[in-house]
Amino acid sequence: MRKTIALFLSLFLLLSQSVAAFAIEEEKQADVYARAVRTTVGVYPSEIDDDTAEVTTEDDITITVTDIPEGAVRLMVVPVPKTEREAWAWITACLEDTGTPIHTFDIYFEDAAGNRINADGATVTIDCPHCSGTPKVCSLTTNGAVRILNDSANGASVTFTTDGSSYYVIADKAPADHPGDTDIPQTGDNSNIVLWSGILVLSVIALFFLIFWKRRKNGEEANK
Repeated sequence: MRKTIALFLSLFLLLSQSVAAFAIEEEKQADVYARAVRTTVGVYPSEIDDDTAEVTTEDDITITVTDIPEGAVRLMVVPVPKTEREAWAWITACLEDTGTPIHTFDIYFEDAAGNRINADGATVTIDCPHCSGTPKVCSLTTNGAVRILNDSANGASVTFTTDGSSYYVIADKAPADHPGDTDIPQTGDNSNIVLWSGILVLSVIALFFLIFWKRRKNGEEANK
């Protein structure tokens, strides 16, 4: 009887570990999608002049950056196009509770040696003539953490302060109204519901089995 109980417990632990491994692997895959973007799309560079840099993409979106970090000599803007399907699927999933992504950019700087400097504390104004409504600006890290940034909108332009994240997303607002400067953690726990259901079923079976075995044992002892 004890061997049977041990078997149930072993199955329970095995399924629990499978769920954890699945979640970790899925998070790693999303991370890879995000990092791959930098090598598969074009880059818009701009030399810094008087603490200001500006680029205009082929979509007529103008990005102006001030308050440049110390040591930076060049602004680098990498748009993430919707043709990057895996990256966009990841971005959309990360912003599921925040809004629908419209445009995503990797915004950073380079020093004189070409080393990357994250855009932390820089002031960015994005002029998007074909964006409608009043979109929100979110920062997005490679591990899926979303942060709604304090921003000010003026017609087709939106201004915000970068926080050092890898990506900045212009998004349509979600139905729920989130306050500015709010952290929305992404757990990465998009585990297969079938595995969780299996654990629940096994737990219930094990519980009933233990209750039945205990009652049977008590009954046998009472008849002695």
